[in-house]
Amino acid sequence: MIEEYETALEELKSSNEELVSVNEEMQSTNEELDASKEELQSVNEELHTVNAELHGKIDALDRANSGLQNLFESTDVATIFLDRKLVIRSFTPAVTQVFNMLPTDKGRPITDLSSRLNLTGFSDGIVKVFAGADPIERRVGGEGQRSALSCHWRPTATAIGKSGASS
Repeated sequence: MIEEYETALEELKSSNEELVSVNEEMQSTNEELDASKEELQSVNEELHTVNAELHGKIDALDRANSGLQNLFESTDVATIFLDRKLVIRSFTPAVTQVFNMLPTDKGRPITDLSSRLNLTGFSDGIVKVFAGADPIERRVGGEGQRSALSCHWRPTATAIGKSGASS
């Protein structure tokens, strides 16, 4: 009976050591999880800060865009903004007096549209301006029109350094 008692005692000691070891591992894992939680909280705070900054920039861009849209709509100057492929990026409402253009024409090449004016060399002029030539100014008129309009082709710079053109 003493032998059974000693064997049981040894087994209990061994089980206790295993439980102590498992408990230490659990505490170590818990500490690692706490450290990870703190890191995630820190990253989350940084993301909230960046998100707030981005919302501020978006608001500023919205205001600037609204101001430009108001300028476009209130000006009587026909202006078209093109990219290097002669695709329409934007235009003022006054353009509809010169080109047969609709708001849905944004994203289409300007060469696909017809004009109410005689714009001989229009596409070539824009290509030359893109190639680095000086701005081009020309007087143009439509068939049967007594007065001529002044037409200008000028390069524009974008925020990322690519050029566009306005006419």
